[in-house]
Amino acid sequence: MPITEKAEPKSSIEMNPFHEEVKFIQVEPDVSLGVVESGSGRPIVILPGWSQTADQWKEYVADFSSAHRVLAMDMRGHGRSSKPAYGYRISRLAADLQAVLASENLEDVTLIGHSMGCAVIWSYLEMFRSSKIRNLILIDQTPAIVSVPNAFASAETMLGSIFTAEEALQIIQGLRGPEAAGLTSSLLASMTSNVFPEGDFQWLLAQNLLMPREHAASLLYDHVFKDWTDVIQRIDVPTLVIGAEGSIFPWRAMTAVGQMIRGSETFIFDAKDGGSHFAFLENPTKLIHVMTDFLQRL
Repeated sequence: MPITEKAEPKSSIEMNPFHEEVKFIQVEPDVSLGVVESGSGRPIVILPGWSQTADQWKEYVADFSSAHRVLAMDMRGHGRSSKPAYGYRISRLAADLQAVLASENLEDVTLIGHSMGCAVIWSYLEMFRSSKIRNLILIDQTPAIVSVPNAFASAETMLGSIFTAEEALQIIQGLRGPEAAGLTSSLLASMTSNVFPEGDFQWLLAQNLLMPREHAASLLYDHVFKDWTDVIQRIDVPTLVIGAEGSIFPWRAMTAVGQMIRGSETFIFDAKDGGSHFAFLENPTKLIHVMTDFLQRL
């Protein structure tokens, strides 16, 4: 994946954080997660991506809370959550998710994951199975990020790999160095379209930098050197898979993810409709419509 500089925007919209009170849910004696909650009804839990925050999902919480109890999570080390010196692994984040579901007595849950949030869902399913889960919405995450020859189960998995091992390690090392903030900005620029407003981009960057870069590096290392193909192929709940033509992840790879899950549905954003890796920020109106249609039918 190329790392690019952010282009000048054509317009700007205001990106404010939630104004609601944030609930803190304890998942370990010294670790609490910030969770924004709204509404009542059948629960939806939103899992943001690597280094992202619950505040980025404000429009979705507001919209879905008219018919659902919605919880958007700041995962360990992210946003408002505790930032311990340990636990930056996908499996630990999945265990944190299990702790939240148990603490809040959540059943019949819709899990929405974006990017690394999908990997947390896959790890959760591998360890805890799907008895508490009603359905899934998986947004723009391929089974494997790093391409290691002869190490993967299928050509479909390899199709979605965007880094060599050397490239991934270079990024991880950079996140631990003095230019970590600039590298983070470049990474985010490669994940958004060239018309994403500069004011919104700077807000997005600030949200990312709420996670200490050392912790972000540790989590990214664990995240990218995995292959979830065998878990994805065993998903047994209704699933909507969403990709984007302008994403860092090839949209055909997201189509392949949909084909791995029996009975799933797949939707691919057009590039002209804000179809980047951050399509959920660039065109929330369309994505909310797509997801609401799926939820209402299931």
